[in-house]
Amino acid sequence: MIYHGEAGSIFLAEEKAGPVELATISFGQRFEITPIQLVTAVSSIANGGKSIQPRVVKQFIDSQTKEIQDVPIKTNGEVISEETSQKVLSMMESVVAEGTGKNAKVAGYRIGGKTGTSEDGVNTNKYVTSFCRSCTN
Repeated sequence: MIYHGEAGSIFLAEEKAGPVELATISFGQRFEITPIQLVTAVSSIANGGKSIQPRVVKQFIDSQTKEIQDVPIKTNGEVISEETSQKVLSMMESVVAEGTGKNAKVAGYRIGGKTGTSEDGVNTNKYVTSFCRSCTN
């Protein structure tokens, strides 16, 4: 789902996806998404499979009257099953507990993460790395 002011994703057309492309897509290559799209996906996993529209502002507080106006939480339905969500969360927690995301450990919290590395163009020897985490206490 694309929101006002957000860039779209770049995916290979389905008719152009052969066996090699499907294999590389399965581990995160051959497509591009925005950081907010990544956070939305990880949040859906952390929310038991339910997608919630991202929001930057939680509430507005009138500086004179101190009146508080909450920005409502908008849900977009279930995008994966609760069972799948729990399995993926478990895998993400193992990334932090015993994998490449060990530096994200925080005592007293359940932390899950997903590391990523992608090539910055063809034959440039430059890479883009990322780490996205979910957290509950």
